[in-house]
Amino acid sequence: MESAQRPAMQSPARGVLTLSGTDTVANYQTALRSITYLNSLDKPDITARTVSWSVTDANSDGAGAETSSAVTSTINLSAVNDTPTTTAGATLDYSENGTAAVVDNTIALSDADDSNIAAAAVSISSGFTSGDILTFTDTANITGSYNSSTGVLTLSGTDTVANYQTALRTVTYLSSSEDPTTTATSRTISWTVTDGNSDGAGAETSTAVTSTLI
Repeated sequence: MESAQRPAMQSPARGVLTLSGTDTVANYQTALRSITYLNSLDKPDITARTVSWSVTDANSDGAGAETSSAVTSTINLSAVNDTPTTTAGATLDYSENGTAAVVDNTIALSDADDSNIAAAAVSISSGFTSGDILTFTDTANITGSYNSSTGVLTLSGTDTVANYQTALRTVTYLSSSEDPTTTATSRTISWTVTDGNSDGAGAETSTAVTSTLI
C-alpha cells in the first residue's frame, strides 16, 4: 500500500493529492484521516466539493497490485462576507460664511469579496451645530439625503466600490450659521459604507473612520 511516511504530492490544477510509499493498513488509515481541505479565495465557488478516495495495495502476493473502488466524502462550503474597509483622515479648514468645501478627497474604499457598495453614511459625529450642512450631488445610481436635525448624510443605491469612493470624495460641508463655533470649534466627520452582499451571507458595514473640520 502507498505510504504516508513520505511527503504527499499535490496537483492544484487537478485537485489530486497523491500519497506514496509502503506502510501498514492502519498507518494509511490514520494518514488519510488527517487530510485537510482549505480554500484560499476570498470569494470561492460555494458549490459542494466531492472528494474521492482510493488506495493501492503493496502486491505482497506478487499477483499484481490492486486499487480499491473509489469512495467519496462531501465538503459543503458556506459563504462568509468580508467587511468593506475605508480610510480617511484629512483635515478641512473652514471659515465662517465660507462656501461649500469638500470634506475629504482622500477617502479610499476596498472590499475583498464584493465589487459593489449599497449604501454609505456620512455623519457629523462630534461638534454638530445648528446650521451645519453636508451636501452631495446625486449620481446616476447614488442618491443622497441629509438630515439637518442629526447631521447625517445618507447615500443609497448600489454602485461599484470605485464609484462610491468617487462619490464620497465629493461630499461637502457648509455652515449657514453666523456663529458656527458657538457650540464647538471643530467637527468630526465619520464615514461608513455597507457592501452589496453579493454572496448572500448578509451585508457588512465598515468600521467608521473620521475626518476633521476646524
